[in-house]
Amino acid sequence: MATRGKGIKSSAQDNFLQPENVTSLTATDVGTSRPYLATANTTSAASASGTGGAVSLSWTLPAGSPAATAYIITTTPSTYEHNTGSSSTSYTFQGLASNTSYTFTVKGTNAVGTASGTTSSSVTATTVPQAPQSPTATAGVNQNTISWTLGANGGKALSSHDVNGSDGTSSLGLSGSATSTTINDTAGTAQTYTIVAKNANGTSAGATTSSVTTLSPFFPPFFPPFFPFFPPFFPPFFPPFFPPFFPFFPPFFPPFFPPFFPPFFPSFTKGVSYLGSGIYVKCLSGSMNILTPFGLEPIESIKVGDTVLVPNKESVILDEATGLYKLSGSIVFVNDTVIDIEITEKPVIYFNNNDGASVSETQPIFTISNGQEIVKMAQDIIVGDVIVRVDENGNVSQEIVENINKSNDTKPTYYLKLENSTIFVAEGILINQ
Repeated sequence: MATRGKGIKSSAQDNFLQPENVTSLTATDVGTSRPYLATANTTSAASASGTGGAVSLSWTLPAGSPAATAYIITTTPSTYEHNTGSSSTSYTFQGLASNTSYTFTVKGTNAVGTASGTTSSSVTATTVPQAPQSPTATAGVNQNTISWTLGANGGKALSSHDVNGSDGTSSLGLSGSATSTTINDTAGTAQTYTIVAKNANGTSAGATTSSVTTLSPFFPPFFPPFFPFFPPFFPPFFPPFFPPFFPFFPPFFPPFFPPFFPPFFPSFTKGVSYLGSGIYVKCLSGSMNILTPFGLEPIESIKVGDTVLVPNKESVILDEATGLYKLSGSIVFVNDTVIDIEITEKPVIYFNNNDGASVSETQPIFTISNGQEIVKMAQDIIVGDVIVRVDENGNVSQEIVENINKSNDTKPTYYLKLENSTIFVAEGILINQ
């Protein structure tokens, strides 16, 4: 009887020898659309066709080698061993962990014995992404803000995100790095939102927020009761008296207007400049960028009717007793509409030699002074104070004022009239009206 080994390749006794090691072993990621799998299915990888990554293997048995009746494939990591049960020289290994590098050792086997094996080069198994994590929806006025954290990418870069509301609203084609979006919705309605991530392999499972009810606007409940009384009083008095007494208005207005306006408007006008109807935000230098749903945009490009992002009412809280502000660690933005713009020329102040952070001297800015969060006029900020900054994702940070340049040069400055808010972000600085 022949001994084990290669033997004489041309002899019929080859039927009594084990196979030689395979050659030309290649391992190729299939890039499947199967769901993301965090760990390999080491219990039954061959049957796990519905989850995890897959790698296609192919190899060649050398000419003259004793025949193999099957091949044993071992994975590293996980050290899962699978017998193909076939003499075929290709196999697709499934049930692999997403975004994990593997090598595969292939051994031919027959009734006589098993070859020592050939190991492939490393290959990374990829799948669709993991579902987005921690989905949340925050109610806003006529809109809702949806946020999430990024899930694992499945081994391929995230290409985009889609958000779909249960009521048919959506925000599609967001960037692969996006972690939030704002969707306009009907006030008083409740809905959930489902977020999916995409990569080159396909679309993740969906992550769904809890139900959120869109808020109604704040102003309609307060203003209608006052406006209906204006028409009866104004028309009878103004048309007859206005032309003849116009030159005498300055002496008459002071006695009549102070008694009427302060009693009705204190709760609405505290810290607000009314230049006509609406809420004005003070001067911003024309060199600044303002935060919008499309990112930072030059303030001079903003038009009436455009939308800017402002913190929601839970992000910035005023302590009425102390007059101090409390900021959340991460600010949630909602939309507000620009309803008027005025442009003038004013001197500006530069902080830390940063021309992009120039504001007018009378611009209130959120600062931290002596350990307390307060709003200070730009002209009152001193070296050592801390300016509060907010990035596009609402994360709050601090910048120590190391030097201040008060310029006598004037620049175009902008008064923005917003529909609901007096707080927003310009050039990364948190600004109050």
